[in-house]
Amino acid sequence: MTDTQKILAKMCQSELVKADIRAICKNRGVSSKKASSPRVFEKFLLSDTGVAEAIGTLSREEIILLHLLKFTDKPVNVSFFERIYRPDEGARWRGDTFTQQYNDVFRQVRISFIRRGLLLFAEERDYSRKKAKLEKLRFCFPKEFHKFLPRLSEKPRTLSGPGNINTFAVREKLLEFIGKSLSVQKTYPLNIADGELRIGQEEFSVRKLSDWQKAGWSASLAKRERRIYHLPPSGRVYPSDAVIYALSQLGNHEWVPHNELLPILKIFSFTYDREPLDTGDICQKGWEWGYLARRKTGGRICYRLAEYDSDSETDIPENYLKVNKNREILVSLKTVPCHKLEYLARICDFEVTNSLLTASPNIIRIGRNFKDIRDDPLIRWLRENASVFRKAFEKSEKEWGKRIIHQDILMAKVNDLTLKVAIEKSFSDPGRLIFLPNNFIAFPRGVLREIESLIKKTGYVIKRVEANE
Repeated sequence: MTDTQKILAKMCQSELVKADIRAICKNRGVSSKKASSPRVFEKFLLSDTGVAEAIGTLSREEIILLHLLKFTDKPVNVSFFERIYRPDEGARWRGDTFTQQYNDVFRQVRISFIRRGLLLFAEERDYSRKKAKLEKLRFCFPKEFHKFLPRLSEKPRTLSGPGNINTFAVREKLLEFIGKSLSVQKTYPLNIADGELRIGQEEFSVRKLSDWQKAGWSASLAKRERRIYHLPPSGRVYPSDAVIYALSQLGNHEWVPHNELLPILKIFSFTYDREPLDTGDICQKGWEWGYLARRKTGGRICYRLAEYDSDSETDIPENYLKVNKNREILVSLKTVPCHKLEYLARICDFEVTNSLLTASPNIIRIGRNFKDIRDDPLIRWLRENASVFRKAFEKSEKEWGKRIIHQDILMAKVNDLTLKVAIEKSFSDPGRLIFLPNNFIAFPRGVLREIESLIKKTGYVIKRVEANE
């Protein structure tokens, strides 16, 4: 049973009073017959009936708060709601009890959300220490209702074109592959390991590069944010994450002036207004890290999430690839589209030669990924211009579905039944060893030492055979 289901069941059984139930039925537009039993009422509460209409009666601040609950995606306590239903600050710091501090907040939550049938709540079981009932209440916004939320940006501007994107940070980062980056960045390091492009400990990908940009953007605001976040309440979000969430809801060609993000940031990055949030600075930093695109219209600077490599006319392999005398591909890190570099990373071996990134086909990686990218224009270009790649692709197509190629997988033939039983008992996990027809077994290279140890203990002799194609 999920947290939502537990909270729902407990709320219907013991938390709601008759006035709550009558109000929920009225605000969701149904007959009180829906409340004839807790189980029937539970099913109704998570249905679509009346949800859109109930959300439509909320204030702008309340809708933003529901978006924050969606973003947080976990139950929260009543202090979460103080960002829009603020208790008296004087009372808050006089050492009053939790109930005295937040009773008025809970009263407003009950009226605005619970009695509209939009929030679930129940008391959590807590064995750690004695708490007041109000302190133990947990609230959640059901996933079933997320689809009814209106977008955060009320009146986005519609403007054609990708806007201005700062590519410097990303290009400078990619130069780490060849040791030419001017900046030293310890997070998400780029490197080449066993011929594979890596970002940290993972294979290079646009997604991980985006994570690096986001981390850099957040870190560039950290000094300022540390001053703001000395008292973290429930559900606080860093400004950079709040901006990303808001802009992710925009449609094609839609933009938002940075100042119109302020009401969203005030609630997502709750500060009690001790230090006003500078949306211009926050978005500017996002642009500097290449995460946001910007453009000016009507005297205002508008933003949206940057879309790299979105212009197919500039995605011409000749602009970033060159075939050298050794039939390897030279990759220009200053011009290669990031998603094309990811494609190459999935099918190639790499090395740095004379400060240049060179790529050659890796038949194992091609076999693993070729089906997903074989129709891409980049693959067609490699076929036509690099014979070594053409041969690798032809071999992969020829063997497709006929041969499975593994890397660092070993095979052994075990003819003795007693030894076979002993191995089966010791290696029952199929992730470590599998049995194949004709007395063969297959296992990762990392398991070899354990296999050898078991065979020696049982008194058998190991015969090695190496096969190179």
